[in-house]
Amino acid sequence: MSGVTTAVFLAAGRGLRLGPRGEETPKGLIDVGGRSLMDQALDKLEDFGLSDIVIVTGHLAHQYEAFVQRRGPSVRTVYNPKFATLGSGHSLLVGLGEVEPPFLLLEADLLWERAALDGVLSSGADSTLLISGPTCSGDEVWVWGETAGDGDGLQAMSKNKALREVPPRGELVGLTRLGARACALLHDIIPRLEAHDPMVDYESCLVATSLRAPIRLRKIEDLAWGEIDDEIMLAHARDVLFAEIQKRDSTRLR
Repeated sequence: MSGVTTAVFLAAGRGLRLGPRGEETPKGLIDVGGRSLMDQALDKLEDFGLSDIVIVTGHLAHQYEAFVQRRGPSVRTVYNPKFATLGSGHSLLVGLGEVEPPFLLLEADLLWERAALDGVLSSGADSTLLISGPTCSGDEVWVWGETAGDGDGLQAMSKNKALREVPPRGELVGLTRLGARACALLHDIIPRLEAHDPMVDYESCLVATSLRAPIRLRKIEDLAWGEIDDEIMLAHARDVLFAEIQKRDSTRLR
């Protein structure tokens, strides 16, 4: 058992790159394969024994509130009133105030196979960040570690693959286990980073934390997953990725 029973979703974003669709529907509630991204993620979390789910909302928060009423008592929302003026680092700070570590941190706009949960929750490390091999999505966040090989500590993240002379270890997936030491540091680190950059993202906050409380990298090379940031990504998720994930998940459940 992983010892993790709590999850926090970062779901306050405005979905600007989705245009009119993002203005009408928060990304986590977008339908892929007949059900919302959030419904599919919650089903898998609950299967793994996670029973306390917090959704940090902002943009179109009322839609998440209605969603929670339908899903039941294991899921609740907390509102980030500064979602439009501060970055995703602040949503993480809001979420930290609602839960006790360890917990699983997730981005709400993802579609992923069950193997992702196995990977991040069974790593054996206090804090673990999941990475994958190349997805060729065109919007990758690359991740570097301190040493070569699986299990090294998080050192840097960037959309610029040329940020460092050494190649990145993989791509950020958006599922991270955070333990007590990392969470204690984040409470202090996030406000300090926001003082210099109000729009600081949660990824930068994790990197700064890992310098003092290492966050282990766990890589699944051929993981089936995708992020929904624009209409091209959404079309790929609906036309290709959903069927592949259904196939893989059904095989694992046999």
